[in-house]
This record gives sequence, structure tokens and C-alpha cells, in this order.
Amino acid sequence: MPKNLEVKVTISSFNKALDIARSLGASYVGEIHQVDTYFGVQQGRLKLREANDKNAELIFYDRDEHSTQRVSYFQIYPINSPQQLKQILAEALGNLAIVEKKRKVFLYDSTRIHIDDVKGLGGFLEFEVPIHTTLESATKVMNYLIDQFRIDESDFISVSYLDLMLKMK
Repeated sequence: MPKNLEVKVTISSFNKALDIARSLGASYVGEIHQVDTYFGVQQGRLKLREANDKNAELIFYDRDEHSTQRVSYFQIYPINSPQQLKQILAEALGNLAIVEKKRKVFLYDSTRIHIDDVKGLGGFLEFEVPIHTTLESATKVMNYLIDQFRIDESDFISVSYLDLMLKMK
């Protein structure tokens, strides 16, 4: 199963985050409008992600939702008929919440930098560092990015957008 080292932090300025990503030489991939529908599962998280009203994928991931830098194990399956699958999963597993966001995506080598505007929650920055060889090498990249974006310890979020949405209910 593929795995990433991930962090999520709050941001107060989208422009500052964009400027830093550009100054690092990260490649701008584009902006994606994502709607994630989460379903009830016993372990990990299961969501149907619809992007730009075109593409969809079923994503399962499992990670420690209580640490700031966390290893995430994930599987992604492309979906051709998301509306039908969403209905089936909602009936079988229950629909927990919907998280809608506009995501600006940058690539720094193989690391994904996400600058997110999450509906109802605000601005966030995420790093997803693929663990190709060792956790130590991924941690070095992560710590470099944390330093470059001048992230303060108080900015880290140790839960998912789903958890933040559920707290608002």
C-alpha cells in the first residue's frame, strides 16, 4: 500500500503561502474544486472525491489522527459513475459529512503542496511527502518545507477536515 508523510496547518494568508511555494521553485499544477463525501467505516477513512465535476475516485486511508507529522497509508480507485456509487455507499455505510474545498496544488520534486480554502473552515496548507525509500528521508523533506513556510508549532492540525467539520455540527 502506498504511503505518505503528511502535515496539515492553518494559514492566515493564502498569498503568503503561494509566494513561498513559488519561491521554492515548486511547479504549479493548478486549482481543483474538490467535494469529498465521507462514509462510516470501522477503521481509517473512506471518501468519494469528486474533482472539477469531471473526475472521481474512491480513497481509503489510514493514519494516526493525533500527531502532527503522520504516516498515511492509502489506496485510490478511479470511479466512472460517482453518483451511483455515492448513493450505494451512503445506504450501506452512512454518510458522515461532505467537505468542499478549492485546492491549489504545487509539486516540489515529488512532494505535493496543497493550499486549501475549505468551505466553512478557512485556509490550510498540507504537505504530502511520498515515502519512497525511508521515513527518515521523507522527514528531512518535510522538516525543510516546515522551515521554509515558517510554520509555528501552534499552526499544526492533527485531525482531518472531516473531524473539523464534525466538531462544527
